Amino acid sequence: MCYRNGVRAPGVYRFKVRSVPSFPMAEKIPGWLERLLAWAESAMEGELKAINSEIKRLETKIDRLDGRLTMRIDSLDNQLTTRITSLSEKIDVIKDIERLKVEVAELKQKEFR
Repeated sequence: MCYRNGVRAPGVYRFKVRSVPSFPMAEKIPGWLERLLAWAESAMEGELKAINSEIKRLETKIDRLDGRLTMRIDSLDNQLTTRITSLSEKIDVIKDIERLKVEVAELKQKEFR
């Protein structure tokens, strides 16, 4: 609103908007502008296709790496399971040897009494 209580607000002016005169060139602008925009759209489509193909290539590469890592992890899991089982068996043997040492020591003490 330009006026407040009948007083013009500072810095607010009323201008009449004049109509833009018709130029013969103005009718041609939309055509070349449309061609320019079509070219830009085509360029963007090309860029998007290139980006999509790069994404697909990277997805394939990631899938191959994922498969290799999964195989490697499974292999390491099997190796660790084998080693843990082996160590568990060795611990059982060591416990048996310690128990036998204690029993032998007890038997020696009973003999010498």
